[in-house]
Parts: sequence; C-alpha cells; structure tokens
Amino acid sequence: MNAYDPKDCPMPLDFFLNRYSISRTTALRWRRKGLPTSQVGAKIFCRESDFVRWLESDGKPQHKESQPSHLDNLNAVRKGKDGRQ
Repeated sequence: MNAYDPKDCPMPLDFFLNRYSISRTTALRWRRKGLPTSQVGAKIFCRESDFVRWLESDGKPQHKESQPSHLDNLNAVRKGKDGRQ
C-alpha cells in the first residue's frame, strides 16, 4: 500500500491562485493551454504534482509524440505543400 501523498490530492484552483500568486485569468489561460484539471460542477481542481510538473515544462503539453495540429495542416495547404494548387 502506498503512503499518502498530499501532492496527489486534487485541490481547488483557488488554492493555486493564492499559493503561487497568479491571477484567475492566467490560471484559466493555462488551463486552455493544457494544464491538467478536473471539473466537478462549477469547481475546478488540479493536483499540485501535476501543476508543478506543468509549470516546470514551461506550460508545454507533455506528449510522447507531437501531433500535428489543424493549424499546421491549414498552413501547409496555404503554402501548397499538400500537392494541391
């Protein structure tokens, strides 16, 4: 059995706003950029371990492989790199 680790306990997003002195707008922007969160009703939660790991990665998604985005595909079409004119 694993020992209890408080960093694995989901905390309300307000906890991180106070602890790390960030604005609600910044937190919501980070959430749109990929900060791992959970939502229960109107409350947003995040594990501190996930929050710190996400900050240490400079806010970049932590994927094993990079997936091309729809914008990459659109840019390729605009530049004519998809074989179409």
